[in-house]
Amino acid sequence: MKENLLRYLSAIIAIPIIIAVIQYGPFWLFALLVCCAFFIAAYEWLDIYRILGLAVPTLLGITFTVIGMLSMYISIIDDRTFYILFWFFLVLCGICIYSILRHGNSLKDMISAMTGLLFSVSVIVMASGFLMLVRDEGNEVMGKGLVYLLLATAWIADAGAMHIGRLVGRHKLAPILSPNKTIEGFLAAIVCGFLGGLAIYFIYGFNFQVIWLFAIAPAVVTASHIGDLTISLFKRAAKIKDSGHIIPGHGGFLDRLDNLLFSAPVFYLIIQMINGI
Repeated sequence: MKENLLRYLSAIIAIPIIIAVIQYGPFWLFALLVCCAFFIAAYEWLDIYRILGLAVPTLLGITFTVIGMLSMYISIIDDRTFYILFWFFLVLCGICIYSILRHGNSLKDMISAMTGLLFSVSVIVMASGFLMLVRDEGNEVMGKGLVYLLLATAWIADAGAMHIGRLVGRHKLAPILSPNKTIEGFLAAIVCGFLGGLAIYFIYGFNFQVIWLFAIAPAVVTASHIGDLTISLFKRAAKIKDSGHIIPGHGGFLDRLDNLLFSAPVFYLIIQMINGI
């Protein structure tokens, strides 16, 4: 009961700040908020490797994350993909050089450093970058509306899955990774995500047919669950409940952003497909 109260109080404080930045802030402020949030999430994820005893260097991971986010921001405002390609090449070279030189006597440590850094940093930078791309899509009003559409679909779906799943959930979705997740909760999430997206659709009057929400909601919710279960895999292996304790009642930033890790890219790609039709 106390945890749920803290969860709601944190949401009451955080949501108006997020809305204010999206609605009234310039693009650079939105990008700064996104990068700061995902920066903390990246640190929490890299810290899980430390708890697991894997040889994944936190400082190097954070450095690559910051450079990647900066590259994404520059590529968006300059409308050039060169910066992202250069960053990815830099990360690949940097990870290989570090792993070979730093862990030359341990093949296990070399593999841990390579795969851990490449996977976590790439996912974090990709998610934050695509979220910025969503905000930059179309005109100013349309970009803001699309951000609301994504967040409403993903976060309302998450709340629906949690509450409705507790009431009617019987069949486990992924019992090893997340015992509380159920198939019924997943289906409820799709319905709730659709309804949340529908509300934003009618508020903003997007230039695509409402029928596209029948594709957006299942795709975003499925991608959200993939992100959630991926992070659950790491937390379960590390035997921790939350990635951090910075948000009362919610855990860490990674706990709250995991449903955007894959849903933000999926959502942006669907919007691009819609615009191309």
